[in-house]
Amino acid sequence: MYVGRFVVVAPGTGAYRVSSRSFPNRRVIDRGGVLTVGPTPDAPETDNPYVSYNCARAVRTPTDESLAVVGNGSHVDPIAEKLELGYPARDALATALLALDFEKDDYDTPRIAGVVGADAATIGTVRRDALLVQA
Repeated sequence: MYVGRFVVVAPGTGAYRVSSRSFPNRRVIDRGGVLTVGPTPDAPETDNPYVSYNCARAVRTPTDESLAVVGNGSHVDPIAEKLELGYPARDALATALLALDFEKDDYDTPRIAGVVGADAATIGTVRRDALLVQA
């Protein structure tokens, strides 16, 4: 059974897990408060753009709200940047997910992401047939 990637969000709590059929040799590295998925030292070389990405990032909004963004791909950074500009979580998720769309790999991997605040959480998914964002 393939478990895949998943994002968990709730007020004050966020989690991300990666597993992969195509690239199982990956790990998460803390790079100064940004968590980055990347290949392990023994992983085969690849030019696949979906193998390395930031999966979790802390954000401070213009109103000094502390948020976290978690997700399964390169969309984490544009979501964080929108939040830093003052976008509401729903709009930051929808904008970035719509722009980047699902992954154009062999499995049409959905992009998933969540925004976590102390009192609220929002999750978004874009897949071949839908874009969904909800608190």
